Amino acid sequence: MHDDWKNSSCQPNFWKNVEPDPTTACGPYNPIPNSGLIDRFNHDTIGMIAIDGNGRIAAGTSSNGARNKIPG
Repeated sequence: MHDDWKNSSCQPNFWKNVEPDPTTACGPYNPIPNSGLIDRFNHDTIGMIAIDGNGRIAAGTSSNGARNKIPG
């Protein structure tokens, strides 16, 4: 599935508040100004760092698991 997607030169179509319309066109996509693109409901990657009482540090990240993700 990933090879087919890469070979068709089309970015994934689950983006919102971008131009051109991802349901009808391939990107590259650009955010629509002042569209509220980033808020607490639409982010997909989180990072956390923890330090315990002995000063040991642990870090990790997690994404939303969407397939065919592109940078940015």
